[in-house]
Amino acid sequence: MGSGGNRALWIIGGTLGGIVIAAGSVFGIVAQQSSIQQPQKYSKVISYDQ
Repeated sequence: MGSGGNRALWIIGGTLGGIVIAAGSVFGIVAQQSSIQQPQKYSKVISYDQ
């Protein structure tokens, strides 16, 4: 294998690594957002001011 093949391996490896890191961060953010639960109170009157 010459330097060209070695360079291609580095590009492919870096691309796959970037995809894995990006997917992990997206799933981490989604999991964090879904774990936040806000208390909900039932009320007959709908209040729009918060």
